[in-house]
Amino acid sequence: MDAAEIQRLLDSFDMQLAEGRIDLATYQELSGRWRARLGEAPAAAAPPPPPPVIPIEQDVEAVKVSCPNCGGSLEDSTPGSDGMHECLFCGHSYRVQSAKAKLQEELQQWLGQYVSEQARSTVVDSASRSVIFQDKLLPSLERDFDRLFENVDGYREHPLIELPLASRFGPAFSGGLLSTRRDLLAPVKSLSTRLQSPALRDFAVKDEGKRRLERMERRITEILHVANALEQTQRPYAEGANGALRSLGAIRTSYIESFDEAGPEEQAFLRAVLARIEAAETSLTVLRDIEAGGDLPGESLATRLDQAVERYREAIGMAEASGHSPLETVPWQRGAQRELGLVQLHAGLLRAYEEAAGAGVSSYPKFQSDVLGFVQAADLPLSEPAELEVTVLQLGEIVSAARGDSGLPRVRDWNWVDAAVEDRRRKAKFGFMGVNEEVASVVRCWRPFWAASVSYSQASGVVLRSGAAAQAFLLLDALDRRQAQISRVPLDAGWGPQIQSALGRPAADSLLTLPALVDRQRAQRMLEASVRGNPQFPNGRVKVEGVLWLPSVVAHYQSKEGARAEEVIPIESYRADIQSIRGATARFRQSVLGS
Repeated sequence: MDAAEIQRLLDSFDMQLAEGRIDLATYQELSGRWRARLGEAPAAAAPPPPPPVIPIEQDVEAVKVSCPNCGGSLEDSTPGSDGMHECLFCGHSYRVQSAKAKLQEELQQWLGQYVSEQARSTVVDSASRSVIFQDKLLPSLERDFDRLFENVDGYREHPLIELPLASRFGPAFSGGLLSTRRDLLAPVKSLSTRLQSPALRDFAVKDEGKRRLERMERRITEILHVANALEQTQRPYAEGANGALRSLGAIRTSYIESFDEAGPEEQAFLRAVLARIEAAETSLTVLRDIEAGGDLPGESLATRLDQAVERYREAIGMAEASGHSPLETVPWQRGAQRELGLVQLHAGLLRAYEEAAGAGVSSYPKFQSDVLGFVQAADLPLSEPAELEVTVLQLGEIVSAARGDSGLPRVRDWNWVDAAVEDRRRKAKFGFMGVNEEVASVVRCWRPFWAASVSYSQASGVVLRSGAAAQAFLLLDALDRRQAQISRVPLDAGWGPQIQSALGRPAADSLLTLPALVDRQRAQRMLEASVRGNPQFPNGRVKVEGVLWLPSVVAHYQSKEGARAEEVIPIESYRADIQSIRGATARFRQSVLGS
């Protein structure tokens, strides 16, 4: 037999020992004899003793004890006088010996499926352990790892932490399955136990096997601690923030430890991951400081969140430029972008709260409850935090203006009201035909519109006059997110001069003022779309000036057929069904201002 054939025979002895088909004495006799034929060792000499594999049922260190609830390590727990340990990540209390016994039992059952009793309870050389690991243990682990990620697929598309009002936007913004289905984490914790087990690591003889275990362990650690952070941030501010900070610290440590072994592209991505964690930690410290009590410095805290937002943007840019696998970077960027939106919303809430606090709002949670009440009562369709952010900031501004602390641009002309209300009143013909209504009451309020100037080529007959330009104002109803309700106002006639004047002269007013629900970017898109290709505005160019409040009234009419209410406003196009928004604003104002 040639050397290659003898080597294949020796490999078969390793497999037979691993599967329990031959005992150790037979293995040593056969392998020694054939190694002598290869000239590797004298026939009478036994192979050098390999490192021992201690039976796991006798080794108290064969498992790494962790929290049964969240998988946090024993080192990250606080022992109590009653023998219980409290996990610093999730607050769960457990007994070490009970947890250890359960983990040992689970590990033994799993190993028993792939490793014979002979191999687990005797001295086995490194070659045999390597074969067992490569052919049995590693494939099982990687299969379970892949199945696990199918169940929690897309977790990286969600935020790392949950911030105020995040649940309003659905699972995509509040952690998805990781925050609502803790039962899905049971197999995650089980796999984590196996990956961290010294008994398993003893089978991973080669460096490549060890690296594959470490990669799986790192992703498992990330899932467990992201789930912890999401759960913790649903608790009261300081308590939850501190727990979430510890979880993010564990994720950071895991990635820092793996940095040197990563390739250049993966290292670039890991820098983005660490930058995002830094931004999330800044956001959590703001949450923690909110519960410090006393006067809440909304603007100061919001400024810190602005810094976090910039760090998020840097992290997203770093991930995009990293060159790392899109399978990892693309969902991660989605999650970071959603988290950024929530942090921006939180900053807006704090700024609006500072405005409302001057009116006597008792607490930040109370203000959030008022905002949520407004959203529900107004029946606002919200799909992302940016849509709520503009509303929150507007609510803060109208509270401040109602209190007289600041002003809003208003066209302060009510002279048209009597004639317009009379014009809308139904009148009987010839004194007896039809309905003859009377005006019961007229209720005033301020209604928001986006004002934009539009420049376009001026036409003379059917020919455009070269170099000549005309201008007008466009008013977009800021209460309608679904449809562009736009009115054209001449620049130098009608309300044109008053609009021009109002844009530069904000004024305070205690009259009910409705908040703008359309943000600047959406307004810009709507206005540009209305001008593009419109024959009224050849070569039109739109410049959004800002939000403007116009006088509006609801006229209540009475007749023998009953009561009727109609909104009256002297422009061409506006949303008519705003009763819910008007009522929601009045209730929000009553809650905040008491009037």
